[in-house]
Amino acid sequence: MTVADHGWCVLRLAELLRALERRQDRALRILYRFDPAMPSSFAFTLEAGPIVRLQCEGVEIVQLAEQIETLLAALPEEDAVTVTYDDARASAERLLRDGDTLDPAAVLLAAQLLDRATGLPALAEGLRASGAYASWGAATVGRLLGAFRGVSPQLVRRIATAARMAPGTELAGCHPDEVAQLAEQLDLHAKG
Repeated sequence: MTVADHGWCVLRLAELLRALERRQDRALRILYRFDPAMPSSFAFTLEAGPIVRLQCEGVEIVQLAEQIETLLAALPEEDAVTVTYDDARASAERLLRDGDTLDPAAVLLAAQLLDRATGLPALAEGLRASGAYASWGAATVGRLLGAFRGVSPQLVRRIATAARMAPGTELAGCHPDEVAQLAEQLDLHAKG
């Protein structure tokens, strides 16, 4: 990992820790009644639905913790890490252009750092480079394109319509021909 990528790593850590906090809050909302200071007369039945939600949150918490651990291990132990927008932006552009990330949260984070002119062509190149988009779960065309700086909801609809998609289309479910059409439209709409 280059020094510049350490900035991206720190930014990604911040986002993962925020996501972890949200997951922990959801789990704690299920368990809020359970406290060591409970009275001796305390009795409460935790129904099956909340238990299933708690299990799902627990799985997500573990996965986030593993990602956090991996990123922490990538940081230098004794050197300072300087985070600059330019370095984070360059790492984000590289992540999209390479097209090999399986993590939809990292893709959305990268999009938030990039403007239309830089981000849309980088995403187009990445979509052409690999089929990693198939693992992006519920990431939709609209959510991803709308994350780029300077991309309005109207532009998202224009690009999606030109690619014969709806903004709510999940990228993971798209056929390679549809993704190629989207990539072409991204290139065409990159310049304002």
